[in-house]
Amino acid sequence: MSRRVWFASACLLAGTLALGVFAGPASADETTPTPSPTPTATSSGLPLPILPTPTPSTTPAAPVTALTAAAESGSLVVSWRTGAGDTGFTVEATAGGTTKRVDTTATTASFPGIRPGAVIRISVIAHNAAGDASPVLTTFTMPAAIAPVTGAAMRATATGLEVAWRPPSDLAPGSRFLVELVQAGSGSRSRLVAASPVTFTALTSGRLYSATITVVSGTSRSAAVDVSAEVWTASASGAPVPVAPVPVASAARSTATAAADPAIAQPAAQRTLVSSPMAAAALAGAAVLLGGLAIGLLLRRPRRS
Repeated sequence: MSRRVWFASACLLAGTLALGVFAGPASADETTPTPSPTPTATSSGLPLPILPTPTPSTTPAAPVTALTAAAESGSLVVSWRTGAGDTGFTVEATAGGTTKRVDTTATTASFPGIRPGAVIRISVIAHNAAGDASPVLTTFTMPAAIAPVTGAAMRATATGLEVAWRPPSDLAPGSRFLVELVQAGSGSRSRLVAASPVTFTALTSGRLYSATITVVSGTSRSAAVDVSAEVWTASASGAPVPVAPVPVASAARSTATAAADPAIAQPAAQRTLVSSPMAAAALAGAAVLLGGLAIGLLLRRPRRS
């Protein structure tokens, strides 16, 4: 009976070992399939929206409006208002067969160096991605050149520097004069006046000043005229020069010195040539001796027969 139990136990153990070998893990050569990723949703649990592709505008640019032109400091300045959908502009100015062009995204353009009196043809074309607008045209005449002043001069006065000039003979009504005073090594100041002269005050004594004069008529200006430089000083301009006061101690010392020395205290007309009695006696004796010698010489002179 014991042999049968031992044999059954041995068979059970052999079966257990065989089951473990055949049911063990897969070898390294076998591959395990990768699971498919799970779709990601938004924080709200809804799928992400698909945005539409933007469609470019198919409407061309609109023409500009309120086109104007003006002369400023010798330059032509053109300005306008944008139309619907405008993103850029081309501005052309033609005068005397010469055309100048400016491409800009602003609403103004400047053309320097156009001669006075020139008649200018102006064109502004608006652009965008869909196409160009029709051009907007206008004409403008640059004002004639303004003659500068003559006889400009500057002189020092008791209160400052006076700048004077003679206006041009063809001065337009309403014209004014821009006078700028420049201090060497410092800033400048200017005044717009209707006539000559003009005086600048509150200056620094001993500084060098120069000036320019420009005729201003509307938006146009003449060429600036330089005025010869001038050094302004308070003494040279006639202003009183301050005198330093004499210290009280010095005045007291002068008075004490005069009191101690009678020769200094008395006037020059009252001063004596002899300052001691012995010197006076010696001078008197010398005078008596010289007088006696003169009388003796007269008595020894021979008489004429």
